[in-house]
Amino acid sequence: MALRFRGREMAHKEFGFQQVEKFIKSVTAFGHPDAPAKLIGKGINVMLSPLPRNKRAKNPNQAAREEDAEDQEESNGKEFNGNGANGNGSANGES
Repeated sequence: MALRFRGREMAHKEFGFQQVEKFIKSVTAFGHPDAPAKLIGKGINVMLSPLPRNKRAKNPNQAAREEDAEDQEESNGKEFNGNGANGNGSANGES
């Protein structure tokens, strides 16, 4: 992960380190830093490695996608009965 400073931002490097630490804390369920964050040139760099699959947290986006897919299937089953929206066999509702 890299955070780049522009212009006068270099005068407040401590805020950059705070942001990097905040990010690292937010991804601890999925990976860990290989080394502490370092200031290199105009940026802060830190290398993150993933945890083994059996130690990682479940992907929150994947769970949300599965729920959306289930909701979609339920709503599709209610709306479409095979006869079209108006019941005359026409799929687009025209006669």
